[in-house]
Amino acid sequence: MVKRIGVIFSIAQNGIKKWLTNPRVYLIAVLLIAYFHSRISPLYLFCEHYRTKISPYLFPYFMSDDHVVLIASLGALLLFCDAPFIDSEQPYIVLRSGRKKWVAGQIAYIAISSALFTLFLYLLTLLLLLPWLEFSTEWGKAIGTLAQTTTGYDLGITITFDRYIFFGYSPISATLLSLLLCFSVVFFLGMLMFYLNLRINRMVGTIAGALLILWQLVIRKTATALIRYSPISWMKLGQIDMNGTTVYPNLAYVLIALYAMIVLFAVLSVLCMRKKDIDVLKSV
Repeated sequence: MVKRIGVIFSIAQNGIKKWLTNPRVYLIAVLLIAYFHSRISPLYLFCEHYRTKISPYLFPYFMSDDHVVLIASLGALLLFCDAPFIDSEQPYIVLRSGRKKWVAGQIAYIAISSALFTLFLYLLTLLLLLPWLEFSTEWGKAIGTLAQTTTGYDLGITITFDRYIFFGYSPISATLLSLLLCFSVVFFLGMLMFYLNLRINRMVGTIAGALLILWQLVIRKTATALIRYSPISWMKLGQIDMNGTTVYPNLAYVLIALYAMIVLFAVLSVLCMRKKDIDVLKSV
């Protein structure tokens, strides 16, 4: 068992190491940094103007924004668009490890990648606010002001500080839940693309992922009741019903649905790989 786990994580680690020489990974990082900076810089100027510190809990509000979720999801789509990650050395790895362990290794790679991607997004919301960041267990004066007044709009801050999050959660629980939701949705997106690309071809998974990302924008503007059928929308803590008073899905529904689909795609990928020819694919 220990040896099998070692093989699986070795395969996952091999995929992560390739990030160092993958221009696409650097492109994703640059684009996310540029976009996050454009959205957070007015908040930085707010802190600078009023000489006030801000607590490290911007993430739940930031990741409840439709356009932030769009950009973050497109970043994840670009990260996993080369699934099922079959380059010139993968046929040899499959022969040495076996097909089941190879699939398990790729699933571990997607999970670790999703965690690193989520951590990167969170760190951006911290680093781009330096030196005005203040470590505290409370929301703090800055977030409190922006959540309860129109000051943010008056100063051109486009991040919505949702009162539902401010009054409904503690800062730490909101941040941890938002991180969990982000990780889970990115993991789901990666598994969806992995299975479809493995089963059919690389374009199918990428197109399916893109359609899901666009779907969350469409229903946000036209039919919010359909959010319970939009996995990408579940990244937004502000659209999770915690007390049964809205049309939004609750946390249990979201997590059960996401991980049920992740397990389903994992099982289907193992079954598909049993008789799958290993064709080397060009890197994206």
